[in-house]
Amino acid sequence: CLLTQLRNRKMKEPLAERILRRHLAELEKGEYDKIAQETGACPDAVRRAIKFISELEPRPGREFTPPEPIYLVPDIFIFKLDEESDYVILLNDDGLPKLKISSFYQETISGGTLATEEKQYLQERIRKALWLIRAIHQRQHTLYRVAQALVELQRDFFDHGPGFLRPLALRDIAERVGVHESTVSRAVANKYVHTAHGLVEFKSFFNRGLEGEGGGLIASESVRTQLAELIQSEDRSHPLTDQDLTEILRKSGIRISRRTVTKYRRMMRISSAQERHHAYARKNGFNHTP
Repeated sequence: CLLTQLRNRKMKEPLAERILRRHLAELEKGEYDKIAQETGACPDAVRRAIKFISELEPRPGREFTPPEPIYLVPDIFIFKLDEESDYVILLNDDGLPKLKISSFYQETISGGTLATEEKQYLQERIRKALWLIRAIHQRQHTLYRVAQALVELQRDFFDHGPGFLRPLALRDIAERVGVHESTVSRAVANKYVHTAHGLVEFKSFFNRGLEGEGGGLIASESVRTQLAELIQSEDRSHPLTDQDLTEILRKSGIRISRRTVTKYRRMMRISSAQERHHAYARKNGFNHTP
């Protein structure tokens, strides 16, 4: 593949071709001095040739292959059995190892056939194993209590959706659960909760607030949700600029700057109004500058 790409280049690189044909193993190991010795080329020429090779694509079909899907498994399920019931919280234990102390080693210790040092060695290992099992159970218990606190403090989200998230800090949950902030942070790291509004990363519930009408705070995640909805429903032929979005949000009572709107839009990986318009123009086969 690399040699074919070299031939298709207008610039001839005979040293690069020699390296690919005869010194690929050395190239893979980074043995550039050895390549210079065996080819008789100076080190600078070898480095230039290798830089040229590095610009080639070793797997040309990669851009035509769709990426492998990433499956996220929820660590917590939060749902209602019916409209009248309260929320139910369930831990997903399927991904957790079922750990227990081997009965073989317990019987070996109690059998009385071991030397003192051997018995002490096994007892120490069993003690550490028990500590690990308790630590896993404690982490799960903490995660469950965090979920309980979230249901209480983010009730509007669970009832109505992302647009109703309220500002929340790790400290708020830590105080409710009775642990340190760092404990909450470790417990929720890379964890997901399944809700009626989809799969949500735990850290999404913790966000700062923007000042709203009347001096109250509105969660930044809620503002981003509103931005996404505005852009989703815009006139594709006349997309909303960041300034347009800023003014719409301000009229709805959210005090926000255009710079913050731009930052949130980029965080959500949404193109600018000009880029969205160009994409619309290409799709519909016309060229028009907004």
